[in-house]
Amino acid sequence: MAHDEKIGHAVVIGAGVAGLVAARLLCDRATKVTLIERDPLGENTALRRGIPQAQHIHFLLGAGSQALGGLFPTFLEELERAGARIGDCGRDWLAFLGGVWQPRSPNGIPLVGCTRVMIEQCLRRLVTSLPNLELRAGQSVRGVSFDKAAQRVNGVRLSTPEKGTAEELLRADLVVDASGRGSRTPDWLTELGYAAPLEEEVGIDMSYVTRIYQEPPDFQADWLVIMLHPRPDGGLRGGAVQRIDKGQALVSLTGYAGVTPSLDAAGILEHARQLPQPQIHEYLQRVTPVSEPVMFRFPSNRRRFYERLARMPDGLVLLGDAVCSINPAFGHGMTLSCLAVIELGRCLDEPGALGRPGFSLRYQKRVGKAIEPGWALVVSEDFRRPQTQGKRPPGLSVLQWFNTCLTELGTLDASVYDELTRALHLLIDPIQLMKPGLLMKAVRYALRRRSQKTPTLAAANTVPSPGQTPRFVLQPPAILQRSYGIAK
Repeated sequence: MAHDEKIGHAVVIGAGVAGLVAARLLCDRATKVTLIERDPLGENTALRRGIPQAQHIHFLLGAGSQALGGLFPTFLEELERAGARIGDCGRDWLAFLGGVWQPRSPNGIPLVGCTRVMIEQCLRRLVTSLPNLELRAGQSVRGVSFDKAAQRVNGVRLSTPEKGTAEELLRADLVVDASGRGSRTPDWLTELGYAAPLEEEVGIDMSYVTRIYQEPPDFQADWLVIMLHPRPDGGLRGGAVQRIDKGQALVSLTGYAGVTPSLDAAGILEHARQLPQPQIHEYLQRVTPVSEPVMFRFPSNRRRFYERLARMPDGLVLLGDAVCSINPAFGHGMTLSCLAVIELGRCLDEPGALGRPGFSLRYQKRVGKAIEPGWALVVSEDFRRPQTQGKRPPGLSVLQWFNTCLTELGTLDASVYDELTRALHLLIDPIQLMKPGLLMKAVRYALRRRSQKTPTLAAANTVPSPGQTPRFVLQPPAILQRSYGIAK
């Protein structure tokens, strides 16, 4: 739909990151947008029941930063004013991935050092300042209203604790379910006589523990984030440090296949000692805990295939964790939500979009295509552990072999590393890595490695220092250009 072809009223269920970004996009395309959140919300609301993972580390990949920058041009500046640290993902992220240290040089992708709570508060302030946005917090959506003749969802049924069982009918031309992993849309569909979507789960039995630490006044580091992924040969322990505001940092330790990080100080240190590299263990011996450790359990990657439904009522679409919820250690969640929102805008901008039958199903098919690369990338890595439960996709061993070759080769060949970075940040579909040139490089590298004639990987096993020569894979925002010395 052209922006002058306004939707009358759009309703968004859920005021997490997915819902906030969707509401922002819809404010350009609807006369009125109502954002409904079950949890009570104030200007400075921090932790809440609907976001149980909020106390843990969150990352935004390059594609997510690009999408948010288009919808919220001042987002990074707002975060910086709130105290967030802003760095460059290529330069300031110390990453041990695929069993090797990744090269470090500026790549133009912003790296944000702050809590999930700060991200949500910033987005909420920006969204609620829009004149056609109404936030209704402390209300629950009990179900949807349905026009049977038109086969169309035309509103939601609301309840509030103060009103007991009484419900309010809120009419809408479009309902967006961004309510997260606990979405009730499958139940609503069956109540309306439709089929529920097929689901796929990949069980990883993951637990992670996060604690906030205070750095000493004289602490200095050339990184903003440390990320130690488990070794690719079935490693079960990983960890991350994310430096945030007030001289503090979030430290998260992860365990897979039933390996559970401890909640006591000695156990946390012992888990960190067993990580594939010593940096986080060494860091913990220099900092002081200022919060209690918090655990979050993530049993499985889960995807609901709404795009495979034979039919679906119009007027209702889904995005975010309501569609796809994947291993948080890879940092894809917020980015996949943003990509789904961008697809919603593209669908709505087509001529007569909402008026043409089949809009909802057309959108879900496009969402399926948008999230497939992230889903495939994450589950293929999770399947490296033999304990992972689920149906292994065809060609998995070849894909894992290829990813291993590229990850190692990227430490030796900057052009390969640049392409790998674009894919890991979902700036391109990872399938594009399968082009003939890269395939041949991977095969030649594997043959040389097998014959032990390849250049040594010693450099990849040495902690890298940040380079200063930019290799941009994304046009850096102004806030980053200043850190490169190329803008005042």
